[in-house]
Amino acid sequence: MPTLIVNPIGGIANRLRAIVAGASLAKELNVSMQVVWAINSELAAPVDELIDIEGISGNGMPDIRIHNISALKQLFLYDAPRKRNFYASGITKFGKYGYELDDDNLIKNSCILDIRTIHDTLSKDKDILIRSGLEFFDFTDEFYRQLIHPLSRYEAQATDILKGMNDTVGLHIRRTDNAMSVRHSPLNLFFNAVDIELKHNPGAHFYLASDDEDTKKVFVERYGRDRIVTSSLKADRSSVAGIKNAFLEMIILSKCSKIYGSFYSSFSEAASKLGNVRLETLRTPSS
Repeated sequence: MPTLIVNPIGGIANRLRAIVAGASLAKELNVSMQVVWAINSELAAPVDELIDIEGISGNGMPDIRIHNISALKQLFLYDAPRKRNFYASGITKFGKYGYELDDDNLIKNSCILDIRTIHDTLSKDKDILIRSGLEFFDFTDEFYRQLIHPLSRYEAQATDILKGMNDTVGLHIRRTDNAMSVRHSPLNLFFNAVDIELKHNPGAHFYLASDDEDTKKVFVERYGRDRIVTSSLKADRSSVAGIKNAFLEMIILSKCSKIYGSFYSSFSEAASKLGNVRLETLRTPSS
């Protein structure tokens, strides 16, 4: 039987989004799905140390299997042929898949899949490979929550961190390498949002998730440690501990009363979907 193979790429939120999009497509096509999750410089943590991979199948879903692969396997077996892998993946994948897509193809086609070609491929008993971090097939927020279940220890830690804090508002401020977020979601928009929240509710608390230590410092100095709660750990995609902490922050945001998020960041969106929490993306009028 042919299989839909999804190779999620990017950070945590992008990868979870791709898994859910793949599951939605697999359900539509009534085929099994295999997820190959690379442990590499983009994301150092194994998938089964973040979410319950056994809980994804069932409830009318097709068979879904998820496993981790090494950075080398990703590079030579699933990545696009390029100088970095000596174009070897073009040889290892030759004739193996009847249909292959990556984010470059998807963006060119506005993330619209060629369903007719996919059906033709499946009818020829050929596997399909999609390497993506995008929402390449529609799904609902409810479907997202049906599939993605963080491990219980993250839920417990998040609840413990927020214990005793009433009306906690989430802030996700993406900086560092995300030029779009830096440009279109400047700090003054978050200052304004916090000031308005405090005007309406002087007792409000805020959980700040950010990949930039200077941003955390600015907010704590401006509003005080009793008002702004944030992680003391530095964001680090290249370490397992760093990824686990980032995922914990996503769960914390999902338990807030609302989230103010950054433009061009899927992290805020993932937290909103997980917790069914209202998300307001702060952006300049021109963006």
